[in-house]
Amino acid sequence: MPIAYPSRACRIRQKFGFQASRNLYWSCRDEMNFGDWAGPLLFEEMSGRQAIFCMPRRLVRGYVTFTVGSILHWITVPDRVDVWGSGIISADTRFERPRHTHAVRGPRTRARMLELGYDCPETYGDPALLLPLLFPVDGQKTCELGIVPHFVDFDIARTLFAGRSDVKLINVRASPVEVAREIASCRRIASSSLHGIIVAHAYGVPAMRLVFSERIKGDGVKFADYAEAFSATADLPMLAVPEGPPEALFFERMMDGGWLPQAGPLQEKLIESCPFARDDLRRSLLDRLAG
Repeated sequence: MPIAYPSRACRIRQKFGFQASRNLYWSCRDEMNFGDWAGPLLFEEMSGRQAIFCMPRRLVRGYVTFTVGSILHWITVPDRVDVWGSGIISADTRFERPRHTHAVRGPRTRARMLELGYDCPETYGDPALLLPLLFPVDGQKTCELGIVPHFVDFDIARTLFAGRSDVKLINVRASPVEVAREIASCRRIASSSLHGIIVAHAYGVPAMRLVFSERIKGDGVKFADYAEAFSATADLPMLAVPEGPPEALFFERMMDGGWLPQAGPLQEKLIESCPFARDDLRRSLLDRLAG
């Protein structure tokens, strides 16, 4: 398990650049959120190194890597962050210049980078799309519909869908692999968590966006940013959750409204652009995609 809060001695080494290849930033909270923790999980699996949590502002030398999540606003000092697949939380997000950008989540993030005067390649994709290549799960379907509420929506969802034996309510407070296993067991996913949608697509499950509330941080640009990485005209299906007990028509719309893009092209670009992947693993993953 990654070190969320490094010791004082470790922070001193980080500050002066002695362990830059292990420095990683992710949104770590007291309770796990599977989307945030997909970053260190992928980092460790692809690099073979243990991730050490690091804030960019701590550094005098060296760098820190950003991966999964809407976390670019945490770049508070220039030329200290390597970006691979991260995104913006709002269209007007401000952040300092990255040291190097290998990939971003989608074209909305790239457009913001260019607006701020920073270099950014047209290499798109959320790194969580790589989870099934590294952590395959049993794809046996045991449920028709899975609901993946953002953690701020979980209590609302639990109340709305109580007593529905045909619906699986998936808690994002579990580990990335546990949540992926739950998502892959469903024929359809409806989610207010962006990573509920991303992981569904990664494991070949059609998904749509649910809107329970306005409590999720940001202006929602992250959903369009992710979808448009597949195509400039992509439109992620969305459904607002009604007040009161959901009616039959609502469930029909969830069952019929899922979208499943082809993840392969983005997976390939992410693997090719990953700055910390071991060479043997990179070749193996690309061979699997090609085969």
